[in-house]
Amino acid sequence: MRSLREHGEPRPLRAAGQPSRPRHPARLPIVLRGIAIACLAASCALVFKFGIPLAEAARAADALAIKAGLGINQIAISGSRNTLSDDIFAALRLEQAGSLLTYDPASARNRLEALPWVETAEVTRTLPDGLDVNIRERRPFAVWQHLQLMFLIDAEGRTLEPTARVDHKDLPLVVGEDADSGAVQLLAVLAKHPGIRDRLLAAVRVGGRRWDLQLKDAPTLMLPEDGMADTLVWVERMDREERLLERRLAAIDLRVSGRVAFRLAPELPVAGGKLGARPSGQAPDAKNRGA
Repeated sequence: MRSLREHGEPRPLRAAGQPSRPRHPARLPIVLRGIAIACLAASCALVFKFGIPLAEAARAADALAIKAGLGINQIAISGSRNTLSDDIFAALRLEQAGSLLTYDPASARNRLEALPWVETAEVTRTLPDGLDVNIRERRPFAVWQHLQLMFLIDAEGRTLEPTARVDHKDLPLVVGEDADSGAVQLLAVLAKHPGIRDRLLAAVRVGGRRWDLQLKDAPTLMLPEDGMADTLVWVERMDREERLLERRLAAIDLRVSGRVAFRLAPELPVAGGKLGARPSGQAPDAKNRGA
């Protein structure tokens, strides 16, 4: 069996353009078909003539098939970049494989698809003694921060593996309980508002119901539970007309329909210990009703 371990340590498998061994036709050549028939006949003879239990006779026939060259000795794997070789081999259960004739590709496929990174898998028996395994992996969609830990998640909110934020700065960051399952809907809405999306530092899930958007060089947007899309349309319009996101505000509270509250950023100290004056265009510290 071809090992995919290097110096005894597990390593991620790399996708290959072509399998490492040639594919063979799915149907049995005449000689191997004869071997299969002979093994089946031997099994039947052991059961009916000598009274040997069916399970024991099946094992004996499987052993004959392995001696005839139908054991599993070659594994060709393609499409895997992040799934560890140890996890793939464990899912294939090669130590219990028996001969190629009795190996169950469907069960192996189900076990592979239960691995975190694997979206779909295909396992094909290739004659005379191999398995062809093709894997399609899930794509990282966002980084999810939960309980001070960070994980890669896919577009379905499925956790792929622990990660560090510095390794995936290109992916959006969602924070809090249920942020993993709600990220897809949020990011789909933000895709229609690139001016806000491109400023996003983190989307914080609040109470499993709504989002706070922490923006770069802009106030935090406290979004409502309902009507999030309409609220972002209003924010973009006000930013075009009034440069809303450029004002020195700590947050814009949009949680209640028809009402906007502005939270001022702290005043900056200046030379002499006096507080700096409010900059021109500063939004008032008052509730803007009817917005």
